[in-house]
Amino acid sequence: MALEKEHLDVYQFPITKDGAQIDFAKMDSNTHHPQHIHDAGSAKLYVISGKGMIHLNDKSVNYASGDTFDVPKGTAHGFSVEEETLLLSIQDHPILQGDKLDFRYK
Repeated sequence: MALEKEHLDVYQFPITKDGAQIDFAKMDSNTHHPQHIHDAGSAKLYVISGKGMIHLNDKSVNYASGDTFDVPKGTAHGFSVEEETLLLSIQDHPILQGDKLDFRYK
């Protein structure tokens, strides 16, 4: 999936017939990913490796390997990556379904 303001690799794996999926996202060191919103789906994020800052609405929190974050649908979120980061995201609704993308920048 190619997004205009993003430089990351995303690998999607559907896990249920109703649209739940797992995504793995690899974000390069020293990159910024602007806040974006998924209107239809919520996610649970697991930081597998890396270090940086996650921006959730108007709050910014440092993250490191082993951290978890809940991102309810409609929540603006983005990242400032210090060290290359690998995220596991469990979605209750797919971000990309056919040609429909549940993604918009804040």
